[in-house]
Amino acid sequence: MDTNEMLRGQLSRLLERSEAHSGFDAAVEGIAPEARGTRPAGLPHSA
Repeated sequence: MDTNEMLRGQLSRLLERSEAHSGFDAAVEGIAPEARGTRPAGLPHSA
């Protein structure tokens, strides 16, 4: 197996197992429900 194939396999495994990203539920965990969707002063986006 060449290096390119090994890297592609590793990347695929990372993305499939949520090791390189998080889902919605994990991303909002710990944010109070009343704070979700509110934009902090001076920032362009909400949580």
